[in-house]
Amino acid sequence: MHKDFKTRIYFSNPRQLIFWCFMLIFLFVGLIIQFETTGFSFLGMIFWIIAILLTLYGFFGQQLLIDGQNQTVTFKRLFFKSRVIPFDNIKNVLHIRRNVRVSLLKPGYLHYSFMILPKNMNLLLDTFRINHVKIKDVAQKPSLK
Repeated sequence: MHKDFKTRIYFSNPRQLIFWCFMLIFLFVGLIIQFETTGFSFLGMIFWIIAILLTLYGFFGQQLLIDGQNQTVTFKRLFFKSRVIPFDNIKNVLHIRRNVRVSLLKPGYLHYSFMILPKNMNLLLDTFRINHVKIKDVAQKPSLK
């Protein structure tokens, strides 16, 4: 039995920090330009619009599709080419709280890190288990006795 899964994913770790820093830079530069002019500033509004578009891309720009029948994981992106990974090429799936890291066999240095909402995390892990993908759980901490 194979199971399919589809959800939105979000940037994780260093990419997230860089992305949201750029968004805040555009927002604050637009704010400074708008307040330093005596009238309405189109340049300030352009920076605000860029910040709003970056925010929308951060929330809605990426999607994860797991196709159980074709045995593939697809990372769909809004502006870039989708990446399709067969289950045979997945080394393991590591999850820590809301972060998921998919490591690949070939090339071994490549991995995909993303965040996922808690309600979708269980569905994602169940889908990987049903499709026989190796999962590592490091969220469980050893007890101090």
